[in-house]
Amino acid sequence: NLKEFTIPVIDLKPRFNMPQRELKTDSGVIVLYITNDNGTSVIGIIADVIREVLEINPDELGEVPSEEKKPYSYCISHLWQIKNREVKIIDPDRLFTDDEIDHFKLISEVQPVIEN
Repeated sequence: NLKEFTIPVIDLKPRFNMPQRELKTDSGVIVLYITNDNGTSVIGIIADVIREVLEINPDELGEVPSEEKKPYSYCISHLWQIKNREVKIIDPDRLFTDDEIDHFKLISEVQPVIEN
């Protein structure tokens, strides 16, 4: 339950050189738990649309080909085939540097002050 906490929400599009899109009513936030040696941080990433949430059987995950040379390939941990499409599985721990994760942790530990 994250209702009592403030978490940073990040738009990853600039990181992947993708055009930004205006937030709409069908936009969503995916909550991630990312870790480094200093602990775990909770962040949100913006999703243009969330159509469905799927459960993945780890036995169905494939390896990423070594020839995959996209600018974002460093954060792809596996490939998954479903319904005649290939889904790239992103490892949230690979998306951010340790300094960024530490910064997110500091932000999420700061709680808003409510004055009466």
